[in-house]
Amino acid sequence: MPERPLLILPTPGRPPKPRKKQGRPGRAIRKPSPERQVERLQRKWRSVERAFQRLQTDSAGIVPEEALVLETVGSVSDFLIAVRRTDGMEWLGELEVEDIPPDDDFYLDGDEERAKPLPRRLYLVMSSQAALRDVLSLWRLWQDGAKLPYGQTKWRDLFSQLREVRRWGVKDRLPESVREDWLDRIEHGQERIPCQIELWYRAVDAVRDAARERVMDLVEGQGGQVLDQALIRDIAYDAVLAELPSSSVQPLLDDLEADVALVRYAGV
Repeated sequence: MPERPLLILPTPGRPPKPRKKQGRPGRAIRKPSPERQVERLQRKWRSVERAFQRLQTDSAGIVPEEALVLETVGSVSDFLIAVRRTDGMEWLGELEVEDIPPDDDFYLDGDEERAKPLPRRLYLVMSSQAALRDVLSLWRLWQDGAKLPYGQTKWRDLFSQLREVRRWGVKDRLPESVREDWLDRIEHGQERIPCQIELWYRAVDAVRDAARERVMDLVEGQGGQVLDQALIRDIAYDAVLAELPSSSVQPLLDDLEADVALVRYAGV
């Protein structure tokens, strides 16, 4: 059986160059009104806010954070700058993912283009509770039609194009391909499961080191063993190679909502 790496996440840190779409007409994307965006997304923002409110500062005094996924229709140019100007928020990466079909909210302008798929992008940011409060304050200004502060106008562009907002979760860390691989290994009697656990690459050394130590503690807490670790600054890569006992993997195959701290840790 090939030793495939598991728990693989996209390399964060550097926005990719937009790929050119062949045959894509130069039509503008029609977007919902601010009122419709509030109707669509207010409940999701509140869900994220409630999740942040449940976070507790740990015994070491480390401020809790969560990785946020901001999914847009179309790209938001220079959004990285707005993130870096938001205290307590750190840019993790940008992903261009599969196009999506149009709906009543987002579609290309023009009758002939109305049914054509739309480009979709994921912006990944690490946020503290205080930073989220600041973003929600900007969201409220935007929904009221007020002018956003200097340096934060890119949030206005994001809000108008925002399709989804959520926390980076277990399904992101454990895609179907990983779960299938684990199941296959267990069915063949493999008792130790190799895992490549990639961490979000953090800009501050102390934060990055603390996250890696936490992951290694979680691996050992599940009866696993850390085999190696790698830090490649040039490509913003930070990962731990480990083995986990099949007994600690099985609960996640039975139920993705299983309380397994390693796959719920925000640093992964």
